Amino acid sequence: MTKHVDVRDPENIRPALMSQSLSVNRIGDLYNGLDRQFGVPLDAFHDYVAHSIFFSEGETHKTLKRAASMASRTSLLNTRVDYRAIAGSIAASLPTGSPVNLAEAYSAAFVNRVVVEAYGLNPQALDDYDRWRNNLEYLLSELPPWRQVKQFNTSAAELHASLEDWFSREQGRHLRASSLAEACEGLSLSETAYVGAALLLGGIATSYTLSNALHLVLSDAGRFADWKAAFAEDAALAARKMVGVCSAVASVTRLCVDEVEIGTHRFDRGDRVRIHLTPEITPAAACPHAAKASHVGFGIGRHKCVGEMLAYEIIAAGLPVFFEQFTHCELDAEAVVRDQSHPLARLKTLPVVLGRADD
Repeated sequence: MTKHVDVRDPENIRPALMSQSLSVNRIGDLYNGLDRQFGVPLDAFHDYVAHSIFFSEGETHKTLKRAASMASRTSLLNTRVDYRAIAGSIAASLPTGSPVNLAEAYSAAFVNRVVVEAYGLNPQALDDYDRWRNNLEYLLSELPPWRQVKQFNTSAAELHASLEDWFSREQGRHLRASSLAEACEGLSLSETAYVGAALLLGGIATSYTLSNALHLVLSDAGRFADWKAAFAEDAALAARKMVGVCSAVASVTRLCVDEVEIGTHRFDRGDRVRIHLTPEITPAAACPHAAKASHVGFGIGRHKCVGEMLAYEIIAAGLPVFFEQFTHCELDAEAVVRDQSHPLARLKTLPVVLGRADD
């Protein structure tokens, strides 16, 4: 009989992630029967979850991940991108005295700008990026259990066609000498679009992580002061610790393909296993002195996030700038809305009244 098992205990998380017996080689097996239940092929689902989001394994996965890894590494060498200056300009534009949804107005706006500039895209690509981001967010919110599988397939196909068209039409103007163009050399147009979708997802996850971090520090005045001091002392270290607590990828799902024992857990073939990557947020765990710089918030092994280092750079710039510009903030905790249908830990709204020192 199939079981649904949660792995939360820290000593078993890494072994579970590394186990060859807990696989995502056939992502469709995790949702076995949906195609029969709804009478709709899951081709689009498999393409966008298996290829674009890199949950699959095998040669396709290796080829696309290699290209995405190269693009991500090259983007970090793009010295023309000033992360703090971008964060500063966006923070300076935010109004004070009335509620602002920081999830969109700061986190998403900052990460979108950084990703477009870091990958060497023409600034005109920002509008396209915003549109794709909205499309992919919709797709992620419609992951199983769905009631609109046909709409998902249609939307996934439209997104892929849009990415293919953009890469083909704008290659000379938007991708000239970009890290993305160099990394995807030799790939087909369809494969390049998958890489683009994966990097797009990385930007989305990073903006969610930044929003989660802002929510964490704004929920408690003492916590705000502690993390502000931690980032002032060592922003790079503090960013690693913060991601370990607030990563948008809070858990991943695996399918047990062979009987296996991992610590205190025994899994049988066919079991669905949910591995929790981030700890339950308690006052102690949310303290920068207790948070650990070594964590699995970006995954581990075959499925480690290729954009890990870029995400650290974004968090290490975005939070200190926020701390510097806003000295007093009022979070409307009751108006915070979490997207319960999303597979990532996403805040749809993070309403905050901002205040600067001179207000």
